[in-house]
Amino acid sequence: MSTLPQADNNDHNAAALVKKKSPSVLQTSTNSEQTMGDEEVENPQQNRDDDTEKVVQTPRRLWWRQIIDYCLDQWLIFGLGLAILLAWAFPSVGKSGGYIRAEYTVKWGAIALIFLLTGLSLSTRHFLNQALNWHLHLVTQVISFFAFSAVVYAIIWAIIGSGNTRLDRTVLGGIITMGVLPTTLASNVAMTRNAGGNVEAATAEVVVGNVIGVFLTPSLLSLYVKPLQNHGFTMPDASGSGGLTGIYVQMVKQLSACLFAPLIVGQILQNVSPERVKNISLKFKFSYINQVLMLILVWSTFCNQFATRIFWHVSSETIILVAFLNVGLYLFMSLVCLWSARPPLPRAKSPLLPCFGGREVEEEPAYMRSVRRLVKRVTFDKKETAAICFCGAAKGLVLGAPLISIMYSAYGNEIQSAVTLPIALYQGTQIAIAQISVRVVKAWILRGEGDEDVVVNNEEKSEDRKGHATLSSEHNKDTAV
Repeated sequence: MSTLPQADNNDHNAAALVKKKSPSVLQTSTNSEQTMGDEEVENPQQNRDDDTEKVVQTPRRLWWRQIIDYCLDQWLIFGLGLAILLAWAFPSVGKSGGYIRAEYTVKWGAIALIFLLTGLSLSTRHFLNQALNWHLHLVTQVISFFAFSAVVYAIIWAIIGSGNTRLDRTVLGGIITMGVLPTTLASNVAMTRNAGGNVEAATAEVVVGNVIGVFLTPSLLSLYVKPLQNHGFTMPDASGSGGLTGIYVQMVKQLSACLFAPLIVGQILQNVSPERVKNISLKFKFSYINQVLMLILVWSTFCNQFATRIFWHVSSETIILVAFLNVGLYLFMSLVCLWSARPPLPRAKSPLLPCFGGREVEEEPAYMRSVRRLVKRVTFDKKETAAICFCGAAKGLVLGAPLISIMYSAYGNEIQSAVTLPIALYQGTQIAIAQISVRVVKAWILRGEGDEDVVVNNEEKSEDRKGHATLSSEHNKDTAV
């Protein structure tokens, strides 16, 4: 019985002792926490080193996993190689008049599906916003139709002037045809998206270019080929009677069913139920389906090439010329697009502009400020530049294949295969080079993503300071008067 009160007294004494010591204990704990915080502030480098060690110690991916990931990233190139290999092994399957009747199922069915998916994926509001960007349309389409074809035409005349008769004239005519074709539809939009470029601008240029190409390509082709008829070049003809009338009549009949109608239907559905269409497009990966359909079109085109044995009928010099010319054309036209979108002129704050004896920028003459503003006005940002480069230098089989079939429908499959040969090889060339350049363009965009805005803001602030200074000086003069 006496044990319980003694325990109560012990508890009471312990509580009192804790109560007396509690301020010092709290002060000690506070000091220790503050000391730890000071050590963290005083040694940030050590903390960063510890974090770096933690990052370094994370396990790396296995080598075979890296190879698989790289192959998946480059699936379009491997898919292109597989399509050509299958066309070489089984040309009778995908050729015109073959087992699957590719002249209907591929050239019209697959192309109609591509434009339908494009109409479903294209936001009408974003497209209308880009439709007012006349500067973007002017630069891209002038390069795609006129600059590209002018360079090709000059090369063809140089070849004729050399007197080389071993080069097939029909294939050379196909190079001219390739130069006046519109841009491709699926791959360049995908490349722009992967590089971090302006996808809306790329999509708008693809749609605008393919619609313009329906009406512009036959006229340009006839204009270029007509002076070359005396040199063995084949004039485009759709009805056997010659002239552009038959070509445009066939285009209205056939392209309205596989181009305009699917595109309009896709836009109507996209505006009727935008959220549902967007969810479906993301779920079923419309962008990847478009690229697969493009590979099917390439496969069918090469089936015709191998079925007609055009690679054996044409001289080896012609094939080598087309292969090297395609690489040079794509690289050169990409540079033309880059120089046109971002002219190699000194920009604002550039050391290339004269410093006028070391004076400040605010003291430079008015005409030099006008030059700076002009350069800034004609220069696109990096994301739009990526879209221009991927669209302006590209040529496509999506609309090119049916256009060639119509413009040369009066001739046999051998003539059509020879004319299609340059664009078929160019399709593979542009996909391979563009796929490789995606990482370079993406790094270029990310490296200077905020620099242009800073320069523009600094220029605006400088102009504001000049305006305020002018107003204050005028106010002082008025006050003095």
